[in-house]
Amino acid sequence: MKDERWFLRGIETSGGWVSGRRRYTVPLALAAGLLQPLGYAPFGWWPLALLGLGLLFYLWRDGEQGIRLGWWFGVGQFGFGVAWLSATIQVYGGIVAPLAWLGVAALAAVLALFPAAAGGLQQLMRWSPPTLRLILIMPVAYLTLEWARGWVLSGLPWLSLGYAFIDTPLAHLAPLGGLYAVSWAALLSVGLVLAVCGAGEGGRIGAGVGLVLLWGLAWQAERLIWTQPDGPAVSVALVQSNLSIGEKWRRPPEAVLEEYWRLSRSRRSARLVVWPEAAVTQALDTLPAGFRWRLQEHPADFVFGALHTNGDDQYNALIALSADAPIQRYLKRKLVPFGEYLPWRSVTAPILRLTGFELHDFTAGPADQFPLEAGGLSLAASICYEDVFPQVWHAQVARAGALINVNEDGWFGDSLAPHQRLQMARMRAREAERPLLRSASTGPSALIDWRGRVTHRIPPFEPAVLTGHVGPRRGLTPYVRFGNTPVLWLAWGLLAIALMWRQRRN
Repeated sequence: MKDERWFLRGIETSGGWVSGRRRYTVPLALAAGLLQPLGYAPFGWWPLALLGLGLLFYLWRDGEQGIRLGWWFGVGQFGFGVAWLSATIQVYGGIVAPLAWLGVAALAAVLALFPAAAGGLQQLMRWSPPTLRLILIMPVAYLTLEWARGWVLSGLPWLSLGYAFIDTPLAHLAPLGGLYAVSWAALLSVGLVLAVCGAGEGGRIGAGVGLVLLWGLAWQAERLIWTQPDGPAVSVALVQSNLSIGEKWRRPPEAVLEEYWRLSRSRRSARLVVWPEAAVTQALDTLPAGFRWRLQEHPADFVFGALHTNGDDQYNALIALSADAPIQRYLKRKLVPFGEYLPWRSVTAPILRLTGFELHDFTAGPADQFPLEAGGLSLAASICYEDVFPQVWHAQVARAGALINVNEDGWFGDSLAPHQRLQMARMRAREAERPLLRSASTGPSALIDWRGRVTHRIPPFEPAVLTGHVGPRRGLTPYVRFGNTPVLWLAWGLLAIALMWRQRRN
């Protein structure tokens, strides 16, 4: 017990800190949260993400104020990390600036409830030894609530911790256990570092060995390869028009089509040409017959975003068009709340109508969709922020050699969001060990290899065509086979075993 109360000894000998510590805990928790977004793209300072979490865990060590400090941490994290949403709401929602900022503040406050809940969960077990809380209870509590944030109320797994580590050895765990395996390893690293700094001599040695083993095993996991090449590489061309959303929808549909055709027609060596989300601002069956003929006469197959109507239902669709095959469609499954549909419409619609906001809902596509076959590739498809939810395309990945995501990141303007989105796409490629084609209207468009590395890229807000080669792969990673379940059950199982063992010792 003597070694396990190391933190109390530090407090007792710290003089004025005892009486004044509560005065500073909230500002420190807020500052810790503000550090988090600096760990993600475009900054990429991932040690700051560890530092912020280390400060949060340190503040949680007393077993008091867990909910309060977790909430302020979340306010800092999401208040900074999703502040870009204010400009989007103002420009495209027609909402005045004060209301837009109020909306962002409300979203940050709601998202902050998840780290607050993690703080409350670890506080319930404050009777446990400090070292156990640092290396197991706090990481598992935080991981559990981060996972819950990915699906509760439709889910928003933005700024999940694992994304910050896509360029570190921890990313090699992604094919084994996905994003949350990487998050858990990062959280465990934080706990082990704190244990090294504060535990008794034996605890320091054990924690140090554990930290070295964790990062060493992650580094060695790069040697584990779960997929194999499946045929020759295919030449592709990704078109980035840099047409803003307003410009695209103000122009006549024929003018938008001509702009994409102008950028594409000379790419006759490519087997596949990809246009971004809603590049065709009308339904496919309303396209001029001559334009479809031009596309089908081109040597390449075309994949592009378009609208699709079926009776009264309207879909956000991805179309595959070639001269010698029937038209194929992928219909978007995961719709954006307040962007493509209104949740709780009977309540939200009257309120938003007062601000002048009006939205006509899209219909979600079915779950059992097949990959698109185009240009010699079998493509597991996603549209817009669907690539933040890997479960959306897992059923397709088993039958696909590559991934494709088309999006309209022009919604976000020149902000952090497009860079964060590209980082998330890289994680999807790493989890599935599949190359990914990413076509964005205003960028950044990119080719990502099966290791999650960007091999070709167009900078944002430049009209250009990205050309390269994509090598399809076959085989399934453990993560694609089993999803998040093994990592979560392992984390919860270890926690349960440790707590039962501790209870028996007492």
